[in-house]
Amino acid sequence: MAESNAIGNYGVLQDQVTASRHFYNARVAMVGAGQLARMTHQAAVDLDIELLVLAASANDSAVLGGAGYVLGVSGNLADLETIASGADVVTFDHELISPSNLVAMQELKYNLQPRPSALYLAQDKLEARRSLSARGFPCPAFIPVGSTDEVVGFAEKYGWPVVLKARHGGYDGRGVRVVHSADELNLAGIPEGISQPADVDFSDRTKRYRESSTDGKTNIHTESNADSHAEGHLDGYRYSHAEGHPDDYRDGDTKGYAGGDQAIYVNEPAYIVEEYIDISVELSIIVARSPSGEVAVYPPVQTTQSDGICRYLVMPAPLPERLSKQACELAKSIIVEIGATGIVAVEMFVTSEGRLLVNELALRPHNSGHATIEASMTSQFHQHLRAILDWPLGSTDMRVPAAAMVNLIGGDNCAGSLSAVRAALAIPNINIHLYGKDLRPRRKLGHITATASSVEEALQSAFRAASCFGVAA
Repeated sequence: MAESNAIGNYGVLQDQVTASRHFYNARVAMVGAGQLARMTHQAAVDLDIELLVLAASANDSAVLGGAGYVLGVSGNLADLETIASGADVVTFDHELISPSNLVAMQELKYNLQPRPSALYLAQDKLEARRSLSARGFPCPAFIPVGSTDEVVGFAEKYGWPVVLKARHGGYDGRGVRVVHSADELNLAGIPEGISQPADVDFSDRTKRYRESSTDGKTNIHTESNADSHAEGHLDGYRYSHAEGHPDDYRDGDTKGYAGGDQAIYVNEPAYIVEEYIDISVELSIIVARSPSGEVAVYPPVQTTQSDGICRYLVMPAPLPERLSKQACELAKSIIVEIGATGIVAVEMFVTSEGRLLVNELALRPHNSGHATIEASMTSQFHQHLRAILDWPLGSTDMRVPAAAMVNLIGGDNCAGSLSAVRAALAIPNINIHLYGKDLRPRRKLGHITATASSVEEALQSAFRAASCFGVAA
């Protein structure tokens, strides 16, 4: 820790934090300082919660929004300990955190919500598929792949096209590619022998960790490398720790992520291939769960994607009542089964045959939950804080009949200006959320939410407002 009165890498004076500590209802540390942390901070102010974020820069979105901060990176265990010190709970605005650091933090008795074992399923797509499938939840067919031949073999069974995904680090369409033929696969740049990072020698320096739970208490076990790549092992979650590996991931809003220290099986492929699904509708179900087991489920949201990024959504999703209820029950069952806490987004597909399939999990506030700020009795950000602190959860009922949200994304001719804000605000029932970010292609710069008597009317208003910023319907 820094000396009292020394700012150093801290965004606030440490003696000021100590002196004012008793005025707050709780202190929450959040790893990451993007727009999700920014909007969580806004909710924290309402509840008189002190939120401190781990920021890579004083220009990060949450910092510009007024959150207290510590400068550091999530790949550095010392930085994580600094922000966690004195906090009632530690939570996250992204999943790109070294699993070994999470386990180390847990061993040091910090209160992490969600727990590493649950968060791991949002970090590793292969382990998520294995774990959810083994528990009987409906998922697309998949296998891990380490060569083009394995992808072709999968396609011979399930047909072209197939979906190729990187196990780790992908978000907003990154690390995902639809491949339509073997010839196209050869152009996808999939290397042979990709079973482990070339610059990491795991032979002598690898520890394996497995988390188990007995009588409600979490235990950490170390294992030898002999069984480190046992196929189908789902009884707990495994982590690789390559000590001394540099922080080598610097992409977009995830500055400082130590990508080389990822949770992977030694000698297992870094990609998975999945069957291509004929999708009728894409859904997101936002669920909150507290450590004591209280659960609250929001109405399903229908999202529309382009290039792997959510462009807009409507809430509630226009689904038959039976299917809507089924989706909510499925999402709730998953969250309870994996022991997740806080806000969780369960992304699902509705197939052309009307089946529900689980796509991905996000164990944090999520883009698909932004409409809850205006549309719901309790926003996802207030709910996340209530959940991780084990406070009573709020109502998920909607305040309005319908809402729509449009993302403002860099590269869509999107530009923010005072004139754009003024023009959009002239449209009735519009709410603008700008994140204080510099323009960058594919970057979420803000969002607009409209409320109305129908999803069609709400979406029309939201796009009308977004057009003021250069976003076309």
